[in-house]
Amino acid sequence: LTYVIAPMRRLKSAIDRRDSLDLTPIDPVQAPEEMQPLIESVNALLARVEDNFEVQRRFIADAAHQLRTPLAGLQSQTELALAERDPEAMRNALRRLEQATGRTIHLANRLLALARAGTVHAPDHVPVALLPLARDIVGEFVPRAMERDIDLGLDADTIDPPTLERADPLLIREMVSNLVDNALRYTPRGGVITVVVRRTLGTSPEIDVVDSGPGIALEERERVFDPFYRGSDAAPGGTGLGLAIVRAIANAHHAQIHVGSGEDGKGTVIRITFPAPVREA
Repeated sequence: LTYVIAPMRRLKSAIDRRDSLDLTPIDPVQAPEEMQPLIESVNALLARVEDNFEVQRRFIADAAHQLRTPLAGLQSQTELALAERDPEAMRNALRRLEQATGRTIHLANRLLALARAGTVHAPDHVPVALLPLARDIVGEFVPRAMERDIDLGLDADTIDPPTLERADPLLIREMVSNLVDNALRYTPRGGVITVVVRRTLGTSPEIDVVDSGPGIALEERERVFDPFYRGSDAAPGGTGLGLAIVRAIANAHHAQIHVGSGEDGKGTVIRITFPAPVREA
């Protein structure tokens, strides 16, 4: 009994003395063989926690960098507006300030959405019907599409529409909205965007967003999901966060993402495939 209890006490004492930020692996050398599996599991957990901390550190550093420039711009434009004496010039300065404020709010909201999506490991366990959700999102974006003469439509299985059994409805809406927003940014005037809602042959719920834009090069199809990454042909006004949010939400729901080309190799298809519903025996 002492052979087991003494090493356990030493291990407890060593852990109690640790700093809260010390996530280095526990040394298993002095522990008895029976405790090796436990120590290996604890070390694996510490490694996962360290990885999560590193992701958060990078996110905070990137977010601070991305916010610093627009906030400095807001301050400069505010000072210029206050210095104006001509009423018309002041109104023009205030309009520019309003636009800059809107862009900064948009960026801040995207950062908050990414932070929330990246920390959700157990989404709200409620059913989410994909067809009405997709229909609402398409309706919200139709005015913006009409401004650019883009044909935005919905193609769905209305007889047996898919439902996610366990999902966070707010995050799913955010994910699909980001896919449509991204497609609108890259689809040229007169183009076509289609949101497809269906089941695969294996009954897995699936959402496609298909556009007639320039497409995504093979070498960039993974990098476009990195936070703040913007390719050489990036559309103006973006934050580089939309697809990063999509990936974080997909990961939280154990969904797979596939990026491909449309018909004849033109345009882009981004497909989100969710796990098939669990069938009770």
